[in-house]
Parts: sequence; structure tokens; C-alpha cells
Amino acid sequence: MKIACIGNMNNMVFPICRYLYDLDYEVTLFLLDEYEHFLPNADADNVNINIVDLGWNEETFSNVSKEKIISIFNGYDFFIGTDYSAAYLSKGGIRMDIYMPVGSDLFLYPFKTFNSWLPKTWEIEKYKCARNQLWGIRQAKNLSCDITNELIEDIFIKIKPVGKRIAVLPLLYLKNGTYPSAELPNNLVPFLKHFEASKFAVMQHCRQSWEYAKQNPHYKANDKLIKGFEEFSKDKNGVMLVLLEYGEHVENSKTLIAELGIDNRVIWLPKMLRKHLMHFINLADMSVGELGNSWLSYGAVHEALACKVPFMGYRKDELYNTQYKELYSMINVATPEEVADRLEYYYHNREELATMGEQGHDWLLNYAINPSVQKVLEIIKNHKGRKKLPIDWKLVFMQPYFIFIRIYNVFAIKFTSK
Repeated sequence: MKIACIGNMNNMVFPICRYLYDLDYEVTLFLLDEYEHFLPNADADNVNINIVDLGWNEETFSNVSKEKIISIFNGYDFFIGTDYSAAYLSKGGIRMDIYMPVGSDLFLYPFKTFNSWLPKTWEIEKYKCARNQLWGIRQAKNLSCDITNELIEDIFIKIKPVGKRIAVLPLLYLKNGTYPSAELPNNLVPFLKHFEASKFAVMQHCRQSWEYAKQNPHYKANDKLIKGFEEFSKDKNGVMLVLLEYGEHVENSKTLIAELGIDNRVIWLPKMLRKHLMHFINLADMSVGELGNSWLSYGAVHEALACKVPFMGYRKDELYNTQYKELYSMINVATPEEVADRLEYYYHNREELATMGEQGHDWLLNYAINPSVQKVLEIIKNHKGRKKLPIDWKLVFMQPYFIFIRIYNVFAIKFTSK
């Protein structure tokens, strides 16, 4: 069986490629328009699987024909994808076997529409891309996504998927339970000294993204951690807050840190590849994730648990009790005051942190990584062959409207240019 994996946003698809490769499956990772820090070599020094760079994104959608898509994926039997893979495979009439949403590809891309009833001609392809994205996700045989929160669950209701919801695919490749180590480049070595000088390092490596309303899925509430850390660290020497210089609100965070007067207690790590970032997570006394909306699983969680580092975040346990028999041990906080209180407690109770780290690692293997790989193997084993994607009749019936838009814009340009 030939398996095509398409897209690698947030390093979310490369891990399952590696597991399948280890099991002697013929697997190819097709890269879309990826950020440098989400390329396969950002996660491993040695990349053994076959890589094909497509470079596709929303802008290229109109330039890639249905025939081109079909020719590229001809001969492949099984499809796993994320990001814009849903739109492109949908355009090619290929039904996804497993779709793994990463964020905007689920709650933003499928819902883009025209700016008005008489849009510009270029908006047609933008709309087609969005509609194909929605249709590709809706018709996927399996959707790899843990139960999340009200914001995202409402999106699933809007998309109306016909496929089965399965637990999230493994977000990390662990060899014998351990993330394979990679050599740290020379430019990052000096940052290790900051950790060595610290007596208690609290690290948050998710994106700085907090100048949003709580209803925005991008809201990570990094400011709650910064404010809570300021209160906790007032009378202590050698405690450090470690942040990643990554995200749209880095400067907002730096301004807040300056206003609180804790610049000398904050280490800013440069944006780096995950295989290097894991070095620093391993050194932290505590890892902190998102404090805005409740989430069960995402990269920062699995990365911390893989390193046996205790995790602090915000989680509404009642949302997830039906999915897992038990949840991973964590420090659950929702306000700056709770952050300060829990930091104070665990600063004086380090042995509990060590136990929590071990428990989290066990949970990751026993409930997330191993069962997820087995589920993918089960789906592959029961695969009945490729089936055509059902026709999206809405897109078919809109063709006359697209023709009208083109004609209207031709005349609009002709008369406005006089």
C-alpha cells in the first residue's frame, strides 16, 4: 500500500510518517507551503522518508488543475493530510482517509466567502478554495482531533462531518518512549548557561498570542502567566521565566514585562527548530501551555509530557472525561492569581513536580502515542480501496453565478476606465 501524507503545519504529520516508515509502509510526505521551522529536518537530523515539495497554498489554488492533482497522487492508496490538503484533494476528487486539523484550516479556511454580492473576479478562486476545504473536511472518512472546547466543537457542528472522529494522531515521534536527541547548534549553546544559572525555570514555548478576545481560538493568554510569575517571583532569587520569541504579540509581552519590572527574570529564546527546542524543555522545572481556552491536546502539551516535565495549563476536565479513562496529571490554572499560587506551592514541593512529570510521560505513551498509532494501523488494515469524493452540488450550481461575476467585472472595468 502506498500512503500519501500531505502538509506538515506544526510538525503534525511527519511523526505518523515516521511510525509508518518504521513499520515498512511505503509513505511519502508531500509538503505544502510550509514554514521553515515545520519542515521535516526541523524535527529530525536524519530524514529517511520520501519528501515531495509541492509548495501549495491558497494563492496557488487556481493554478493547480484537477488533472495535475490526480496525476500527482495517482497510484497512492491511502491519504492523510492537514492544512490545505483538504481543498486540493477535494478539487482532485480524492477522498481523504484521515484529516488532521491544525487550527485555522478548520475554523477559518472553510468559511471564507465573498466580500459582497458583486465581488471581484479574483475572489472566485478564493471562494472555491474555501468551499473545497470545507467539502474535503466534511467528506473525510476520519477526523483526527481530540475533544476540544466549545469554540472548536461548534465549528464541527457547522462543518457537519460525515466521517468518524478519532483521537489525535501522535504529535511526536518517540523512539522507545524518548524523543530522539539532536545536536544543539553553536548559536544556541549560550542560552544553556541561563538555565544552569537558574534555580527554578518556568518555560512557556507556545506562541505569544494574547491581544485577542477570549472567543478567538488564537487567544493563548500569555499575559496571565507573565503577571502571575511577577507576583510569585517578587522575593525570590534565581527564578526565571523562559519564553520563546515567536508569535504576533512578542512585543506586547516585552512591553508588559518591562512595565512589571521583571526583565532581569525573563529569558527570551530565539525561534528555533523543534529538535533544538526539546533540549530546553528538558531543562525546565515546569512547562506552561495556553491559559485562555480549554484544550486537551496540542504540541506544547505532548512536548512537555515527552520530556517528563510537569505541565501547567487551563483545562475543563468535564469536557474530556468521556474520551479517556483518565487525563494526564497537570497544574490547572485560569487566572494570574492561580498561576502565582501554584508556582509558589510547587517551588517548595519539587518532589511532587518530579512525580507529575513521570505520570504525564506514562499517560502520553499509554493513552496518546501508542493507541493512536495502533488506530491508524487498524484503519489502514480495514481500508477497502480508493473511493471517489461525492460531488459538491452547491459548487456545481454556483457555476452560472461565477460566469455572471466574470462578465460583470469585464463590463465594470470597461465603463469605469472611460
